[in-house]
Amino acid sequence: MTDETELVLVHEDDGVLTLTLNRPQASNALDGALVDALDSALDSAQAASPRCVVLRAAGKRFCVGGDVTTFGAGVDADEIAAHVLRTASVVRRLHNLEAPLVTVVHGAVAGAGLALVLAADIVVAARSTRFVPAYSALGLTPDVGVSWLLPRIVGERRAVEYLVTGREITADEARDWGIVAEVVDDDDAAAGRAAAMARRIADSGDAARETKRLLRAASRTTADESAADEAATFRRALVSDVAQRRIAAFLDRP
Repeated sequence: MTDETELVLVHEDDGVLTLTLNRPQASNALDGALVDALDSALDSAQAASPRCVVLRAAGKRFCVGGDVTTFGAGVDADEIAAHVLRTASVVRRLHNLEAPLVTVVHGAVAGAGLALVLAADIVVAARSTRFVPAYSALGLTPDVGVSWLLPRIVGERRAVEYLVTGREITADEARDWGIVAEVVDDDDAAAGRAAAMARRIADSGDAARETKRLLRAASRTTADESAADEAATFRRALVSDVAQRRIAAFLDRP
């Protein structure tokens, strides 16, 4: 049963750490308390040093973005801007996790909720999911990292068109754009697929985490530097228990 007192549920299972946004009554809108809870949960992720992290959400919608109920008349714009910066720092923590991050989405992903998706390494979506920028409909601009992350995934022209028109896209379109890796028919199946993917990643030992590191580092290094890093990393992986067991099993095949 879901613990309604915790805004982010944390569950560890043999190298897989699952974080569940748990503000379903507000469609997991990112108010200060939820952002603080997610930040604390990421402390747990850092301490546990998992081999894979899964991000999911309770309720009918993954995340509708910022808490618009706080944006109305009399709003303290400086306070909201500080909250945006705070949320952006937590999104960067997600994006910079050493372990691969698998995010599973359903229902609606809107506004700042897009940043949570864009920060992931792999996204599994229920087919019913709708991705809605939401900013232009409210006369607002992208926040918490969306304008940095989105064009790096979909390209600048597509990002501009999507954000300035505010049109929603389907899970299948999000897959075609490269935002989503897989689309599964319903919410439970999507969650199950993400869990299976996370288990496969975790069972590879440190290889997946090192692969993510190599790919991220490659954009900041020369080809020669990357090749040297690959060779050193390959050497470490080669003598690991996981690799030696799997190589032995491969060689023993009939």
